[in-house]
Amino acid sequence: EFDNEQSDMLNRIKTDSNLNKVPYYKNVLMCFDTAELLEWKVLREVYHTHLQSGPGESVSPLNQEENWEVLRLRVVEHNIRVLAKYYTRITMSHFANLLHLDL
Repeated sequence: EFDNEQSDMLNRIKTDSNLNKVPYYKNVLMCFDTAELLEWKVLREVYHTHLQSGPGESVSPLNQEENWEVLRLRVVEHNIRVLAKYYTRITMSHFANLLHLDL
C-alpha cells in the first residue's frame, strides 16, 4: 500500500548523496517518481543486468526471483496510482490493457 510513509521514504532516498554511487538504482528510483506509466518488460530489460548483480550484496537465485516479482508488483501499483490520476471512468479491459495484465 502506497502511503505517506512510502512517499516520504522515496523523497528522503532521492536526496541521499550515496544514491549517486549507484546510478542504476537511482534511475530506477526516479522512474517511480514520475506520473507516467512504467512498462515492466522495458524496465526489466534495461536494468536487469545491473540490478541482478546488486551493489555488492549476495542474493540467492530464489530471493532474486522473489525480489523481481516484488519489483514487478510495485510497477503495477505505481501504474494503478498513475491511472487513478488521469481516469475517473475506465473499462476493466482497457485498465488491464494499460497495465499489461490479463483479465
